[in-house]
Amino acid sequence: MYAFGEGHSDVGKRREHNEDRFVVDNDLQLYAVCDGMGGHAAGDVAAEQATTIVRREVRRRWAEFEAVRKGQRDPVTLEPLVIDVAQRACREVFEHAANTPGHGNMGCTLTMLVVAGTVAIMAHIGDSRLYLVRDGQLYQLSHDHTMAAEMVRDGGLSPIQLKRSRFRNVLTRALGTHESVQVDTLLLELFPGDGFMICSDGFSNAWDDVSGLREALNKVSRHAVTHALVAEALERDGSDNITLVTAWVRTPAPESQAARVTDIERRLGALTRAFVFRDLDLRDIATVLSACESKKYPRGAKLLEPGELCDRLIIPVYGRLALIQPGKAPVEIGPDTVLAATTLLQPRESRCGVRALEPTRVLTLSRTAFLHLARSRPQLGVELFERLGQWLSAELDADTDPKAEGPEARQRLARRML
Repeated sequence: MYAFGEGHSDVGKRREHNEDRFVVDNDLQLYAVCDGMGGHAAGDVAAEQATTIVRREVRRRWAEFEAVRKGQRDPVTLEPLVIDVAQRACREVFEHAANTPGHGNMGCTLTMLVVAGTVAIMAHIGDSRLYLVRDGQLYQLSHDHTMAAEMVRDGGLSPIQLKRSRFRNVLTRALGTHESVQVDTLLLELFPGDGFMICSDGFSNAWDDVSGLREALNKVSRHAVTHALVAEALERDGSDNITLVTAWVRTPAPESQAARVTDIERRLGALTRAFVFRDLDLRDIATVLSACESKKYPRGAKLLEPGELCDRLIIPVYGRLALIQPGKAPVEIGPDTVLAATTLLQPRESRCGVRALEPTRVLTLSRTAFLHLARSRPQLGVELFERLGQWLSAELDADTDPKAEGPEARQRLARRML
């Protein structure tokens, strides 16, 4: 699969010059928006330099991205790659500011996307945004790095209060104001027809919420959407520079992707059924999925032996497993059951064996990957630890009668056995 994009920027109604810059490079499959920091010297210079450096660094690493596109390299290797690109841009912009009179404290946002075959990788700093367009729905994949947005995520502000907060546009992260910066990343498996919108805050602030933007998006055709939405944002607000980049995923033979899409949907469905990850938004589910390993087992295959050290969550995607203890009847489980969730907190020896009763696919999340996820995404990590704690508390009080029926009873029994 490949993407084709376009971009458009407008100075707006009140600004004298445009501090936004964008990249649309269909050859590199690179799309980015940088917004120079208002109120600081040479914000447009910072944004111009950042986009130039990002394009240069992605081109320099072209072979590594191409290896992922060709299936010769694991997509998870893209994360450190784009972090390095963003950090290089941050360092060079910072050094320029430090050595150039009148350019001190300049900086910008960076939201970039690289499409690499069947996956896309985001690198994000600041309050420009990345949206995913999928099946007529719109999902915000980036988090705003502003004081007000951080307060909303911490529970100190409501989303309604965010609109009126004086901290709404105060950045907590920016590219170039320090020698290095924390970079958000997200690896996403692509569906044919997926679309992406990358925009500056001058664009996103023109809409009250995602639903309003989605309605505007669905009113125009894809070939006209970029200029049409910038024009509508200008009518709605126009108090800031307005920039929008759109990119649409295409495939020469969509029907050839049907099996892959079904597989992705199955794995996403397995995660969303698991109590630990239920009701997470698409961004967080995609983050968890990229941390999981997926493996197929033939009928009769052994997943675990009694007494084997277990340090991973096991989620059946399809098929049936048997939990086997000596002298006891096997317990059959399917995709409605999660195994070994407590080993994410503390590894322990398995009290039973696990066998595949038929061709089965499972997702596993190792304790190491889970802890890395919690450290790199602290808010998501706290939520997952809370869910594990709530579940354990409920399980201690729950009926564990081995004769009980239904998915919840099987889940409780599985926890006792594994």
